Amino acid sequence: MIIFLLGIVLVSHPLPSISQPSNQVFVGVNPSVSVKQLSIAQLRRIFTMRQNNWPNGDPITVFVLNTNNSYHQYFTKSVLDLFPYQLERLWNKLVYSGQGERPIMVSDMLEMQQRVANTPGAIGYFSGLDKLININLVNIKEEK
Repeated sequence: MIIFLLGIVLVSHPLPSISQPSNQVFVGVNPSVSVKQLSIAQLRRIFTMRQNNWPNGDPITVFVLNTNNSYHQYFTKSVLDLFPYQLERLWNKLVYSGQGERPIMVSDMLEMQQRVANTPGAIGYFSGLDKLININLVNIKEEK
């Protein structure tokens, strides 16, 4: 009887999800990048590796989290309006056709912050502002 009641308590009070992504999306660039605002279409071109240079001609270095990361999945769906598998297919097509490269994959937000801050022309996405140092945030312009 005690085990049954314990089971009911556990089912009625779900455990909080540790991997639940923040509902805030921040896109950040290296301070060498002069861009202050990007549209969703521009972000889509950058993160699908179809836009390789900033407007001034400097190369773009794209950093992303692992495709299994819950925040990567959230960013892909909510900002780029793509499913993660669609983005993965686009990257694979570029690589296997010899037309381009995949973005650089990082292991976590700390590494994302360090790599974007230390790589000229870099761009990445972030789940919070608490530890962003030497990164300029970019306004995401809604499309009409």
